[in-house]
Amino acid sequence: MTKLWHKPHSQPLHPMVESFLSAEDVQLDSQLAVYDITGSLGHLEGLLDAGIVNANEYQSLKQGLTVLLTTAQQSDLPVTIADEDIHTVVEQKLKELVGDVADKLHTGRSRNDQIATDLKLYAKDQLHTVMQQVQTLITASEQCVAQHGNLPLPGYTHMQRAMPSSVGLWLGATVAALKDDLSTLQHAYKLNDQCPLGSAAGYGTPLPYNKKLVAEKLGFASVQDNPLYCQNSRGKIELITVQALQQVMLTVNKLATDLMLFTTSEFGFFTLPDTLLTGSSIMAHKKNYDVLELLRSKVAALSGHVTHIASLITNLPSGYNRDFQEIKKPLMQSFQTIQASLPVMTLVLVRLQPNVETLKQSITSELLVTQAVYDLVARGVPFRQAYRLIGERYESGTSEPPLMS
Repeated sequence: MTKLWHKPHSQPLHPMVESFLSAEDVQLDSQLAVYDITGSLGHLEGLLDAGIVNANEYQSLKQGLTVLLTTAQQSDLPVTIADEDIHTVVEQKLKELVGDVADKLHTGRSRNDQIATDLKLYAKDQLHTVMQQVQTLITASEQCVAQHGNLPLPGYTHMQRAMPSSVGLWLGATVAALKDDLSTLQHAYKLNDQCPLGSAAGYGTPLPYNKKLVAEKLGFASVQDNPLYCQNSRGKIELITVQALQQVMLTVNKLATDLMLFTTSEFGFFTLPDTLLTGSSIMAHKKNYDVLELLRSKVAALSGHVTHIASLITNLPSGYNRDFQEIKKPLMQSFQTIQASLPVMTLVLVRLQPNVETLKQSITSELLVTQAVYDLVARGVPFRQAYRLIGERYESGTSEPPLMS
C-alpha cells in the first residue's frame, strides 16, 4: 500500500525501519478507526463550507465515509505495517469506494491535527464511560452506607485503634473521594473537548476553513485556537487525562487495601461470598481475596503510565514530534485498566457482607478514652489537664473506660 507521504521517486523504507516505526502503533491505530472516520466526516463539512468540494463530491465522500464507518464499527478495518497508520487505510479504502474524489479529503489537513482529533474524540468517549462507572460505584457505596452505615467500626490512626467510627463514616469517605475524582475527570473531559482540526501541521492552513463549524459538527464544545498549541498540548492533555484516571484508582486502591485488612480473620469485620473468592492449590482451607489484591495493584500501572507520558514530553521542542506516537499506548492501556477495574469494585461492594456481631464487639475500651477526656472538658476541666488525667488512669489500669467519673 502506498504511504501518504510517498513521492514518485521515493525509495521504499527498509523493512527493519518500517517495522520499528509502525509495528506496535498499527495495533493501536485499529482502535481509532471509528474516531478517524468520524473526524473525516467533520473535516468534510469544513471542505464543503470552504468550497473545496462541491455538493456532488460532498455527497459521494460522505457516503463512502459512512460505509467505512459501519465497517469500522464492526471492527473490520484492520491496519497493517504496510499501511503505516489508520489515516492511510481510510483514505485508500475511500478511494476504492468513490474514486479520485477521495484525493480531495486531505485538503487543509495534516496527519498531525488528524491524529490529535482522533485521540480527543477517543478520550472523550472513554472518559464518558469512566464517569458513568464512577457514578455507579458511588451509588453502590451510598446504598451500602444506607444499609449498613449505622454499624460501629473502629477508627484507626497509624494503623492502631484510635476512636469509634462507623461503616457509614468509613465508606462515606470513599464516596467523598469519588465525587472529587469525578470533578477531576470532568476537568480532563473539558480539556479534551477542544477541536484541533484546522491547525494542520501546527501552523494553520491558508484555506477559508471554518474551524468553529467543524468543531460543532464533531460535537466539540470549542476550538483549540492556537495552531501551534494544538501540537504543544499533545501529551500534556493526555497526561492530565491519565492523572485523572490515576486519582480514581488511588481511591479504589485505598478501599481495596482497607477491605484486605477488614476481611482477614484477625479483623473479621466483613466477608465476601465464595463466588468472588479463589482458593489454594495446596491449602484446602484457604479462601483468598485475590480480587481485592488485584484491585489494589492496578493503580501501579496507571502511575507508571503517568511517568511514561510525562517523561515522553519532557524537553521536546515546540511543534510536532514523532515521540507523540508513543503516548497512545499508555493512554489506551490506562482506559482499559480502569474500565476493567471499576465494575469489579462495584460488584465487591454490592456483595460485601458485614459481620454484625464482630463489628459491635470491636468497639473496645481504648476507643473510648478520647471521649472520656472531652467529658471532663465539658465539666470545665482544661483540655491538657483532662488529657493527662485520663491518660494516667488508663495506663495505670485504675479506671475502666469509658472513664466517665
